[in-house]
Amino acid sequence: MNICLEAQGLLPEEGGCKQRDADHTRITYSHAGHRALIALRCAKFCRPFNMVSDDDYHLEVAMLHPNTVPPSPSTISRDVKAIYLELGRHVLTYFKDRNAPIHLVLDGWTSPLIASYLGLVVVWYQDGSIHRAILEFIRLTQRHDGQYLADVVASCLNHYSLSDMIFISFFFKKPKAKKNAPVASRAAQQRFQHQGAVDSDESEDEAVIEEEGDGDEGSDDDGIDQAEADALIKVAEDDEGQGMHNERIVKTLREKAIILMEKKGIYLDPDEERIALQIFPRVAGLARRVHDASNLKERFDQMVKDDPALEGSQRSLTRRVPTRWNSDLDCLDSHFYFKDVVERLTAIASLKLSAYRLSEAQWKMAKDVVEVLLLFKTVTKVFSKAEVPLVVDVLPTLEEIREGLIAARDDDINDVSTVIQVACQAGLLLVDKYSTFAEDCEIYVIALVMCLDRKLKWFKDHGHTTRQIKEIEKMVIVRWNKSYAPEDASQEDDDSVEMQARTCSRYAPPVAQTRFPPDHISTYLRDPLLPMATIKEAGGYVHYWHQASKGRPRLARMGSDFCSAPATSVDAEQAFSTGRRQVNFMQHNMNSQTFKAQMAVRSWARSPLYPGFEYVQKVIEKEIDSEENPFVNRSTD
Repeated sequence: MNICLEAQGLLPEEGGCKQRDADHTRITYSHAGHRALIALRCAKFCRPFNMVSDDDYHLEVAMLHPNTVPPSPSTISRDVKAIYLELGRHVLTYFKDRNAPIHLVLDGWTSPLIASYLGLVVVWYQDGSIHRAILEFIRLTQRHDGQYLADVVASCLNHYSLSDMIFISFFFKKPKAKKNAPVASRAAQQRFQHQGAVDSDESEDEAVIEEEGDGDEGSDDDGIDQAEADALIKVAEDDEGQGMHNERIVKTLREKAIILMEKKGIYLDPDEERIALQIFPRVAGLARRVHDASNLKERFDQMVKDDPALEGSQRSLTRRVPTRWNSDLDCLDSHFYFKDVVERLTAIASLKLSAYRLSEAQWKMAKDVVEVLLLFKTVTKVFSKAEVPLVVDVLPTLEEIREGLIAARDDDINDVSTVIQVACQAGLLLVDKYSTFAEDCEIYVIALVMCLDRKLKWFKDHGHTTRQIKEIEKMVIVRWNKSYAPEDASQEDDDSVEMQARTCSRYAPPVAQTRFPPDHISTYLRDPLLPMATIKEAGGYVHYWHQASKGRPRLARMGSDFCSAPATSVDAEQAFSTGRRQVNFMQHNMNSQTFKAQMAVRSWARSPLYPGFEYVQKVIEKEIDSEENPFVNRSTD
């Protein structure tokens, strides 16, 4: 009970509760403070400017402070934009004084104002905690190609003087080298084969901001490039014509999966494929019919009420929403939960629902589908939350999914249909596709190495060869020397190597050869792993590195930079979902500048970027002075 009261700002005492004393309760009334408070309230809580025109609001103000005239909606709109401009200058100063890397998340959206926006969300760490805030909403006026988006993003970063602070690993792309065609059966095992081959000088001299999916434009397939096609087909060296023929035929994941499974002696059964393709249309169709037809819903509700075998609080069929994660699983789960009711409902001839009835074979196959979809449930829940998904979780998560799909594909204990096996193989191809993207961006690999419970051992435990691990270690050391080592580190390292050559045997164990200081990447790589319990006790990777910054500041900087990198665009997407509430039915005439100002102020006021209410009040005081003085230029351009 006390915890609930505490959360509401109430403190328990004998005979009742009292309101907690807070700084804002002692603020005296001022016209500027009143306007600042209204502007902040509209921005932070998605309130319409017209709320100040309500008669009840006027009555409330008169009761609290008699003879006060509330500002007009247009005044509040101007105040929000003024606050946005001044807070923007404060944000610029904040990041400039911080002098540490910042991560950038991008997402596009079309607002209810019928305007397209590109949202820029910045992610940074401070005192061991990760913070997120909107940097800017950019209205897009041209076709959304990669070059245009790169230009507007670069312009925004220059405006806030952040071009040199953005964590550049996100933007550096290694040139795509031509790959040899390995044997198909070893393609999955070799998916990280080239990730250690870093063009440390040439490849990092060009900054490229790529729009996600830009390289796959113009194809309706799953975006499998020629290198992947080569990796999936064993091309006979003496039959180039046959290889070209196979490359032309095998274009989609489905076809590639079928070919790979045929090589394993598993052939897709056309009858199983036909009944499998009917499962989701029938399951989703019945849920839609029951929800949309009042007579069916009443009959279904009554049958659920009369069924004593049902346990739990669920009382309706879950509808399938194609754009929502885990929707397929939830739809099937609810179908199994109400299986008896569904069977009886679809058996009633007068309702004409026989087309939605599943056969016994389809019920069994649907059960197998549920088992496979459960592999993705926890992952999608984690990666759909803000403040949770980080780059350090990407490769381990993909590996976890991959192992689960392999187990489902090769299940020889349960009688799994060939359709499920081929589908799992197609899923494996997609997982391997995204795993190979680690080659193009070193951050995914280095972030894993900077996890104190994983380091290089994670790659050894997941099938990487000694040579591959050495290349990864080289990549990490190159990044250390370029970005985190002291300026004279290269000379010190050369001296250390020369000293080792004179005094140490080349056969000495690695620990005995170590001649580096504690705050050095080579020392870190040879330190023993920390148990996960120790890291959790510290509050996570970023908190642990923050605590280690006193003794190993350079390592802590590198660890914090990589371990704080976001893995998804959830933060930007959630910012846009708030935007739909910001433009409510009373504000459809809001212009794009006001919308942008409201969104930014709302985000900044909820983060460490917020300088406090007094700062905002002074901004409004300047606005009032400019209103009273006709010679003051009030332009907000």
